[in-house]
Amino acid sequence: MALKSGSMRKMHLFDGLIKPEKRALFYAACLITAIALFHHHEITNPQFVFTLAMLALGLWLGLYAVTRSAMLTGFSVRCLVTAIVGIAAASLQIMLHPPQSLDRGITITSSGTVTAIDGTMDRRIRLWIALDHPNRELSVGRHPLIRISTDRVSSLPTIGDHIAFSARLYPSPTPILPRSPDYALQAQIRNVSASGFVIGDLQHDGGQRDSLADRLGRFRNQFALQLSRDMNKPAGGIAAALMVGDRRFISEATYETFRKSGLAHLLAISGLHMGLLCFGVIAAVRALASLAPSFSMRVPVHKYAAVAGVITGLGYVFVSGASISAVRAFIMALFVISAILLDRLALTLRNVALTAMFVLILNPAALYTASFQLSFAATMALVAWYEFYATRPRLISASRNPVLAYIGGVIIASLIASTATAPFTAQHFGAVTPWGVMANIVGIPLTGLWIMPSGILVVIGYMTGLEAYVNGIMQAGIDLLVSLAGYISSLPWAGWRIYPPGYMALAILSAGCLVCIGCHHRAYPFGLSLLVLAVALWWRTEIPQGVLFAKGQTRFLIMAGQDGIAHSHSSQNHRRLSSFFTDIAERQLARPVHPATMCKPYCIDYMADGRKVTIVDRRYNLTTACQSQTDIILSLVPVKYPCRNNVKIYDMTLHYGYNSLIYINNNESVYISNNSVSNQRVCPVPQQHPC
Repeated sequence: MALKSGSMRKMHLFDGLIKPEKRALFYAACLITAIALFHHHEITNPQFVFTLAMLALGLWLGLYAVTRSAMLTGFSVRCLVTAIVGIAAASLQIMLHPPQSLDRGITITSSGTVTAIDGTMDRRIRLWIALDHPNRELSVGRHPLIRISTDRVSSLPTIGDHIAFSARLYPSPTPILPRSPDYALQAQIRNVSASGFVIGDLQHDGGQRDSLADRLGRFRNQFALQLSRDMNKPAGGIAAALMVGDRRFISEATYETFRKSGLAHLLAISGLHMGLLCFGVIAAVRALASLAPSFSMRVPVHKYAAVAGVITGLGYVFVSGASISAVRAFIMALFVISAILLDRLALTLRNVALTAMFVLILNPAALYTASFQLSFAATMALVAWYEFYATRPRLISASRNPVLAYIGGVIIASLIASTATAPFTAQHFGAVTPWGVMANIVGIPLTGLWIMPSGILVVIGYMTGLEAYVNGIMQAGIDLLVSLAGYISSLPWAGWRIYPPGYMALAILSAGCLVCIGCHHRAYPFGLSLLVLAVALWWRTEIPQGVLFAKGQTRFLIMAGQDGIAHSHSSQNHRRLSSFFTDIAERQLARPVHPATMCKPYCIDYMADGRKVTIVDRRYNLTTACQSQTDIILSLVPVKYPCRNNVKIYDMTLHYGYNSLIYINNNESVYISNNSVSNQRVCPVPQQHPC
């Protein structure tokens, strides 16, 4: 017996360190780590990796079936098995979605069927089109999927329409800069062969596909269009986004207002909306059943109500277009409702971890999306607080006043969710909103108690022809939400630009939170050390002084100015930087980007420490720039000679072909980092590399 207990102690080495009920969190962490390592190493032969992973899983199952050894089901082995499952899922996904074959821009004239529509009506609409015939330059599939944009919204097709068009297509971009998102991977997973823009007009030939998905898509688009017409702007567009997930009718200015106020999460179908719908239905069914006490005592009403909630949530997913955020929210709600059906605790970190694992096994690439990281960071933090609060009777008994308890709960929940998502928001959007807690204290109850319930009345109104009487109720609530967002976004520091922490700091920060949540008290010092290390790495991260976009025909140099604003300079006819590249530059420089004014004979920028930087975009202005009182010269044209007064001049054309971050140290030495080199010194003219 002593021998047996001793062996059990060896097998459960982590029992004194990790809380047994929190082990699922570590399994999820192993799965995430395995997926991240797989994509980081850019495996060229996923078939071989998948075969090895499946052989390893088969060997483990075979050994356990033969020996039934407890050592094969211990914590360490389960972590290893979960990691292998992550590698198998990631490699299988790459196998099923081969990379793009397009490596350059092409112009095509073709025809196809519209499968999806997104974008914004006030700028450009994007059409997802399945081509009728294979294209050897795009992919090997029978019906390659492309994504093209157009600003001619007057004659837009609807989902299922067959159209003919001419378009300029490009491969989906790989990471534009270090620490930038990999758009090519997400396009690959969605089977998008190329992206581009329409040349000329779209031609409708009258054909229309009539599958179930197309009919649901047309219903969604028509209902969104009807809402946008029947309600005032921007209420109609916001109602369409909340009810059917169609955000085309929300203007860019409105969305920016919500983003600055910290309320942008209300515009996407997420756990909040799914929870309000599913659990609202559950509450309604149980309330109706309570009217018949004899029936309620004989039947497990809570289980029938849970089934009704699942069916309603599933219908909501299909009607809203089955977006990634909606599917993930439904899976989370499904796990919670399943716990109710099985008479288990619903809101537990174990369920959150299992939901994350389920989502990542189905779609490993979702790990890199902002919606996945923000959703599960907020959910994990809120459920961790709920578990802590539920085991503290003193805290529960102290909140006897229901009104104060509700207000305090909303404040605490908003503070916890905002704090948990702040690092990920900074990473993906380069901005945080200090006033987000105050905005959500009003915005979330307004959405949950007024806007979403009135949305159900709007649906009933359109079914009965009474929409004119109920639309105003929902519109009034949305108008209040828009006013709240406008007020919060006008406050100082709203949409405060902050430098991204980087994936290494995020990984260490997540590990520290995992240790503090999932381990016993003796491991807390280690977890706190990881948190301090992550904050130190974030704090010590050097912010670049400039960004060089030089992969296209027109090159742009963006320099961070002394006034908290960055200015963009072009190498050709003073062209404007696109909104896509502007957003990337703002995230990297942690400040807004404005076009530089017409500067002759050269442009002047002042760095944060007051040093003067001269930018030259015409060769005949080089001599004049050298004679000016400047600290450093950056040239967007080839340089053949140095300045006679020993002012350092750098020929940036030698680095064309790459998008780079620019760092300038106190000695006026310039360093660049891109996806090929890291912190490489740039030699001033006429020195050759190495300097």
